[in-house]
Parts: sequence; C-alpha cells; structure tokens
Amino acid sequence: IDGVSGSLERVDRFWLEGNEYAVACHGVFAVDAETGTVISVRDYVDLGEWRQRVNPVLEAMASRSSTEVVRGHLAALKRGAPLEVAGYFALDATLECPEGKVIGWDALADYYTALCTQPELSALAWEIVEPADAGEVAVDWRFPSSGEPRATGRDDYEVRAGRITCLRTTLPLTGS
Repeated sequence: IDGVSGSLERVDRFWLEGNEYAVACHGVFAVDAETGTVISVRDYVDLGEWRQRVNPVLEAMASRSSTEVVRGHLAALKRGAPLEVAGYFALDATLECPEGKVIGWDALADYYTALCTQPELSALAWEIVEPADAGEVAVDWRFPSSGEPRATGRDDYEVRAGRITCLRTTLPLTGS
C-alpha cells in the first residue's frame, strides 16, 4: 500500500446448483486519502479458468426443460428458500401480479424474501398444466383452508435458456 492505493488477493465463491465454485481474484483499490473513501476498484480474474469451471454447469442449467425449471422454482418456494426461488429467474425477469410489477433479479429476490416469511407457503398446492409451447408453463395453485380453497390463482411462466423470464399471476382462478 502506498497511501492512496492498495491491492487485495482473495477467493470469490459462488454456488450453482448447490455446488460451490471458487475463483482467485486480485483487486486494486484507489483511496481518497483525505476522506478514507474508496474511489475505484479494478478487479482481475482469470476468465479462462472461471469459464472452464462454470460453463458446463451453466450449459446444463440452460438446457433444462421449462417444466423442470418451474417445478424447481415451486419446490424452493414451498420450502421457503427465497434466494433459491429467485435463482430460477433471469437477471432481467419480470413478475406481473395484481399488486404490480417486480422487475429485475434483485427486486425479485427482495420480493421472495418477504413472501417466504409467510407460514402458509407450506400448504401451497399446485397442478402444472402441460405446456402448449416449449417455453411456456401454466400452474394452477391454491392455498387450502379447512377443505375449501382459501385462495386460488394461475401463474403463467415464460422460460428461456433454463431461466424464468416472465411470470404472470392471475387472481382468482376462474371456475374454482
């Protein structure tokens, strides 16, 4: 460190499909000496090594069927695992529901973090309607209450390259 810059070697860790992948990184930090504020960071990583490790996993994830993606998403939702739920979405995905739109992975992660605090999620029941299109899946869902549906709805998913790109929720499900 020379007073206005410094460097840090570290290992960044990522989890994909339940497995940890690590990559060595080197960061160079510039600091405003008067305020002690970091004013820039330059990160260096061997992208060839990183791609060699994660590309097979990302390719396998991208080849999942739409139904497989939706089943995984719903199972994580029922378990109350918000980051796993959000992990099934594309970075620029949209959720459209009666309350409004949620756009982008960060906002979806926040949305599901709040939603997953609801204890009734463990009672969620659903039926996947066979997709008409390889990239679309519909799910009829309900929250039972004393044998009668308390809430019902339909979720229409658009899935591309193994990720949910759009989810539209309709309430109430007609005909129930």
